[in-house]
Amino acid sequence: MAWMDESLEHIQSDVRRTRLQVERHLNEYQSHVRRTKALWMIAILLAMTLLGLSWLGYPYLQEHRAMLGQLPTMQNVLKGLGERVNSAEERLGAQATEETNLTNRMAKFEQSVSSNFRSARNQAQTFATQAGLRIRDEMNQSLRAIQNRLTGVESTQRESAEHVAKLEDELANLRGEMANMRERTAQQVSAAQQLNAAQLLTTSELSGLKGRLESNTNKINNVADHISRQRTDFEVTKNRTEQVVPGAYLTIRQTDVEQQNVDGWLQLAAEGRILWIHGHGAQTPITFVTQQEQRVHELVFTRIGKNGVAGYVLVPTPVANAFVTKE
Repeated sequence: MAWMDESLEHIQSDVRRTRLQVERHLNEYQSHVRRTKALWMIAILLAMTLLGLSWLGYPYLQEHRAMLGQLPTMQNVLKGLGERVNSAEERLGAQATEETNLTNRMAKFEQSVSSNFRSARNQAQTFATQAGLRIRDEMNQSLRAIQNRLTGVESTQRESAEHVAKLEDELANLRGEMANMRERTAQQVSAAQQLNAAQLLTTSELSGLKGRLESNTNKINNVADHISRQRTDFEVTKNRTEQVVPGAYLTIRQTDVEQQNVDGWLQLAAEGRILWIHGHGAQTPITFVTQQEQRVHELVFTRIGKNGVAGYVLVPTPVANAFVTKE
């Protein structure tokens, strides 16, 4: 196709160039025709002038025969003018011949152009036919390939549809199983909640029973402690240290009869400990334990006087090893 386009462009260029040449020759020919017409007009005017002069000047010829001697010169001028006219006619004939030759050349060129154009058109038609056949073959091959692919796609779609239908059936079965599982799970959750509530109730009841049991145990222990403790009365003078039970020494530093409280300390000699007493009132137990006996001991003031105090100490029994005095 590119070769055909180049050939057509070349032919069109030759036609334009030939047309310009023809127009130039036609312009030159018209110019020669105009000049030739002008020369003929001049020649005719000269001839008419000569005839007029001859008709008007014949009477004078007789008188002026000397002027007749100049007629050959005039004839020579007219002869030269005729030769120039003949030359112009020859040039016009040559120009006409050249124009005829140019016309023949143009006809031949037009025939050549027409022949080349027909040849190019035939080649283009042949190329177009071949290209159309090739394109049609390629399109047929592409269509066959597409048809094969469509056939494969349709087969795959059928298989996919069957697989999807199978998956939908399995999904429906799974949904049914999940619904059953949800129902069973809900039943199990309800049962678990009921069991949990029963366990919580049982736990609460057990906690209550355990609290009551611990309370009763503490009460029993307290009763047992009170039952199993031995009371020892004492009287201690102010600013003196007295042993109230073995290994325990009480010192009273100050008493307040109106407020009924005392200041002092209780020393556990075996352990090297001192329990400080500050503003402690009557009938208020002071509790303590020892390293050998983890049960509670109580110190109680029953009377607070100006010069001393009186009270008792409750010591768990047996008390043989409760207090050991360091030597």
